[in-house]
Amino acid sequence: MLFTASWDKMVRCVDLESNKVVKSFIASKEAIKCMQVTDKYIFVAGCDPIIRCFEIETGNTMMYQGHKGWVYCIEIHGNRMFSGGDDRTIIIWNIEKQK
Repeated sequence: MLFTASWDKMVRCVDLESNKVVKSFIASKEAIKCMQVTDKYIFVAGCDPIIRCFEIETGNTMMYQGHKGWVYCIEIHGNRMFSGGDDRTIIIWNIEKQK
């Protein structure tokens, strides 16, 4: 599977064997500038101060709020997420606790 995200606020899941989009959904209220995919989650962020997380199996959503502007980058290491934004901050989040 290949996951894509774009300025159109959509995440698309492409089956590489059939070369078809098998799922798509609106993942953000604003344009998406970065995305990280793990074995359990899809994280998206961008022109919005909120990082959104979607559980791949269930579709459950979590939101991480703390930046005061656009979020330019996210990186996942274990159960931690690191995010950087145009508010000149880096926030370290516990993925499970949304803090």
